[in-house]
Amino acid sequence: MTEVPQTTTEQRDIELSDIMLAMDVVDTLRHRQSLVQRELDSDAQEAALIEKVKGIYASQGIEVSSTVISEAVQALKEKRFSYSPPPLGFKTKLATWYVDRGRWFKRLIGLAVAATFIWGLHYGFVGLPKQREVAALQAIPDKLDTLRNQAVQLAQVDSAKLTAERLYQDGAAAAGRGETDAANRAQAALLELMDTLRLEYQVEVIYRPGESSGVWRIPPNNEDARNYYLIVEARSPAGAVVRVPVTSEEDNTTRTVSKWGIRVSESVFNRMRADKQDDGIIQNNKVGSKRRGHLEAEYSVDTTGAAITEW
Repeated sequence: MTEVPQTTTEQRDIELSDIMLAMDVVDTLRHRQSLVQRELDSDAQEAALIEKVKGIYASQGIEVSSTVISEAVQALKEKRFSYSPPPLGFKTKLATWYVDRGRWFKRLIGLAVAATFIWGLHYGFVGLPKQREVAALQAIPDKLDTLRNQAVQLAQVDSAKLTAERLYQDGAAAAGRGETDAANRAQAALLELMDTLRLEYQVEVIYRPGESSGVWRIPPNNEDARNYYLIVEARSPAGAVVRVPVTSEEDNTTRTVSKWGIRVSESVFNRMRADKQDDGIIQNNKVGSKRRGHLEAEYSVDTTGAAITEW
């Protein structure tokens, strides 16, 4: 049986050294392109090239055999140690993208973070408030309907029911047009109407020391006339002072006040003044009452219903 010769470590080192030396020779030849082009024009000059290369290495104190140089020259001809890039194509582009994935992935992450941040700002300052506004606007008709029904249940007079219906229609129409402020005003007016309907109080002429029980005014359009007013306040069935909305006939503004003046005839004014002058007390100072479910007070004295809030 024939024994297979074993490759020793020394032999492998020699082969590796020759390969490394051949690669170095190729690299030297590659960097001396003018020499190579000149000497490799024909096979006859290859021997001269080998001698010149040996001389180059010998000048550096390195001994290179002709065989190694010849193999290097052949390798250079065959371009065995040269890198030729693959032809451009879809697969090449995919491979390039994969190699550069770290770079463009970071860019994509940066763009995604920036886009998310910008979207978040837009949503927080524009989108979310708009959604809330739309949701609130959509909910208004249901709220108005609930308030309208509650007001109608409280109302004991047709005028109050008609007012509740009108406010509901105005608010629902405004909500349908997207007019949030107008719809909210209608809702506030319905709440105010309900507060008025819930009120119960007695209207009493004030006769406390230091306070006027009545005043008279000369109207601006008739200096020969006088308007007479009793100064009154509203008290609940428990005796507490109640603040009520009152519209002044002098400037047509409505204020919520605890006392106001009601316009009465001259005879009523004089009778109350005489009653107070007798002993400082007005014996029958209750001049009207406001019942639950009604919009206005009903008076037991002769009055036009007009009022003032300042005197």
